[in-house]
Amino acid sequence: MKKLHPVFWAFLFGLIMGILWPNLFLKSAWKINGTADILVLQKCLEESSFGKDYFWYLLKQKGVFYLFAGLMGISIFGVPVGFLGMAGMGFYIGALLTSMLLVGGIQELFFGLAMLVPQYFFYLPVSMSFFDNCIQMSMGYWKNISYYNKNYIYYFVRMLGLIFLIVLGVFMESYVNPVILKFLLKKFKFF
Repeated sequence: MKKLHPVFWAFLFGLIMGILWPNLFLKSAWKINGTADILVLQKCLEESSFGKDYFWYLLKQKGVFYLFAGLMGISIFGVPVGFLGMAGMGFYIGALLTSMLLVGGIQELFFGLAMLVPQYFFYLPVSMSFFDNCIQMSMGYWKNISYYNKNYIYYFVRMLGLIFLIVLGVFMESYVNPVILKFLLKKFKFF
């Protein structure tokens, strides 16, 4: 049996905590776990030019964190940032879906799942690879490994490629996902 990667365990831990959080603290969880994103998405869905505004909003939100995490990979802080990043992603998904289930039932759970499709097909595997790369590079500093210029070039080229895929996920989230959600909002009554 193939051994599972540590970033997967961090994601799974965050997912379990995200599922437990709304069950224990429903009022505070609903305020915390993405209500701002839902409100921005609703506002953008009402406007005719939702894609461009929402794209820049998401790019600023996600881009800053991924750039910060990528830079932390060339220090000892890449290990905790990598694990916290994956656990945070798991927590967000678990808390969002559980809150929607508890507040609105199975119908809103499906809307919550629709909020994650198709962009999370990019975000999850790319983020796991991104944070794994961050952790692996940072572990060299923990083990006092000397890096050469080629190691840094490889790291930054790989990270730029992964950031490009994150931007592709942001594009999907801002242009494709709202079309799906608009269709679902017209077809079903969610809010």
